[in-house]
Amino acid sequence: MNYKVVLLFLSIIFFFQGFADIAQTFSSPFFRINAIAFIVVTGVFLVDLLKQRTDLFKPSSQKQLSIAVIGLLGTLIVYTINQLWFQFSIVPSLLVFVGLYFLLGQMIEASLWKRSGLFILLLIMTLPLLERVQKFWSFPLRQSIATLVTQLLNWIGHPSITQSSVIVTENAAAVVDLPCSGIKSIYIGIVIMLTIFLLQRVSLSLKTMVVGLFYLFLLYLFNVWRVFNLVYIHTILEMPEMGNRIHVTLGIIGFAASIVSLYWLTKRFLTEKKNENEKPLVSITPGPTRLQQVLFVSMLLLTIVIYTTASITPHAEKQEIHLSLETLSVTEASFQESESLYFQSPEIAFSKKFTGQTAHQTPYTVIVVGSSSARVHHDPETCLQSIGHTIVDSQVLSYDQHPVKQLSLNQGMDQVYYWYRSGDEVILDYSERVWEEVQDSKKIWTLIQVGFSDSDRVSEGERNKILSTVDMAVTKLDSSYQQ
Repeated sequence: MNYKVVLLFLSIIFFFQGFADIAQTFSSPFFRINAIAFIVVTGVFLVDLLKQRTDLFKPSSQKQLSIAVIGLLGTLIVYTINQLWFQFSIVPSLLVFVGLYFLLGQMIEASLWKRSGLFILLLIMTLPLLERVQKFWSFPLRQSIATLVTQLLNWIGHPSITQSSVIVTENAAAVVDLPCSGIKSIYIGIVIMLTIFLLQRVSLSLKTMVVGLFYLFLLYLFNVWRVFNLVYIHTILEMPEMGNRIHVTLGIIGFAASIVSLYWLTKRFLTEKKNENEKPLVSITPGPTRLQQVLFVSMLLLTIVIYTTASITPHAEKQEIHLSLETLSVTEASFQESESLYFQSPEIAFSKKFTGQTAHQTPYTVIVVGSSSARVHHDPETCLQSIGHTIVDSQVLSYDQHPVKQLSLNQGMDQVYYWYRSGDEVILDYSERVWEEVQDSKKIWTLIQVGFSDSDRVSEGERNKILSTVDMAVTKLDSSYQQ
């Protein structure tokens, strides 16, 4: 039987979970646009592939074959490590496309293989990555832009402008949330960049990477320019209405200017004339090489390991819990759509949200999230700032002989308390939470977060009672989740 056919068949079996995840994603009505984009890109790629000469369907050199085999072997190892230990949900889908690229490297000619890399990147971008990227990178991006804008404004004589005031001004003037953090424009910009490269028949090369990085730098620079003008007009010139109107306009102008620059650079430096005097393809030894034989055996063994491990590893199901909060005036509430990204992931053992009112009708919210994964617990301070809250004070307090982190928000009007509990252990720092997972990946920790609006109306005694009741309720149910 042909080696390539066997390798393709074995790849489908090995990456089955990734293929299943892709099918489940694109069959969801929430990702209909992603599915359409996937179909279009795949169709264009197949048409482009079939238009080539027949002799292009084989590797043009031993070097290309070796790179493709080693790349696929590395992809298999990363995939196996993720499936056995980390189990990041998006990784199998991503590695299906990466594996496909290196698989093609063993079957098609060099120039076509380089071009196929752009198609593969575009296919990866059709996956629902944006929300995940925003979740982890939106606030750091906003912080870096705010820092640069602050330095520029301080340099031209406005020392009262701080990083926090830049973020607050941006929130107030433009109602900035995760989708408006600059990540979305960069993400869409990358999709447009890959599309331009494909239309201009650009191949992956060092020049391509340089042009792409310069284009991303322009997108970032125009984001800085947008925020600088917004803060200058809104805060320094005290023209908030003008700031509101100019915010979107500047964003569109900067985005369009970046795309025009990319198109010019592509035409000027990356579009090459076809060489009429092409050298004949260099034939390689027919049949599988020694390296390909190693790849075949490795894939077979790793496939057995993955499927054997999956068959003997019990899958924990998310359980319904009951928190003993009867002494508090609370009702169970549903997570909002934005909150569900953080608090309803498959890695969570249990999660609950409650809303209530104090004796003086002051609203408060209780959130508890139990998981062995630090990823789903996030850093509450970064999370609160990313949705527009300003932390004016942070300190460690003691309630019932254990520490609690207190955050004062929005000029001290609101307060949030949080801590992580596992049995009798309590920690406050998120980095320590991550380290605990490294030491014991199966240990369940519970993030407890209690937020008060208009906290001045809440007495210290009533606040202590609420925090203690919630903590005791979590302590009672916590032990049943420990291994």
